[in-house]
Amino acid sequence: MLFTQPAFAQGVGDIVRGLNAIMNPSDAQRLEDQARRNNRPAEDRYWRDYRTGLESHDRTGDSGPRRDYGDRRFDPGDPRTFRSDAAINLELGRLSPSAQRRYDEMTDRERRDFEAELAQDAQRRYERMSDAERQRYIDDLQREQRQLGSARRR
Repeated sequence: MLFTQPAFAQGVGDIVRGLNAIMNPSDAQRLEDQARRNNRPAEDRYWRDYRTGLESHDRTGDSGPRRDYGDRRFDPGDPRTFRSDAAINLELGRLSPSAQRRYDEMTDRERRDFEAELAQDAQRRYERMSDAERQRYIDDLQREQRQLGSARRR
């Protein structure tokens, strides 16, 4: 015999509402739009990737490719360093306003291609930097990683 209690039913309702808030692509879209309005390209990409994963989630549980959000230490010998969200966000911030507008209007595929070019350009530029310029770049990158980390915890 199954006994149901109002408190139990209320708890299940809270759980369902909580899961819906996490699993609802429209919420991810809202957070993506908010990040775009606040000129936070890395957060924008995070929520766009999150939403895309929710929308493409299949029965196997595979939500698509995982992105690197720049949690590891800077290693200039590892090309992935320059493809981290922190590094891409840093590079996007250095673009002219018109280039940033063009980026905002790109499709997801165009953005991925553009970000790959940005990463290659950043790596080549880093290789030509003086020691002082390299240290400044690493400091900027670490600052960006901290900002991304705090955005994910929100």
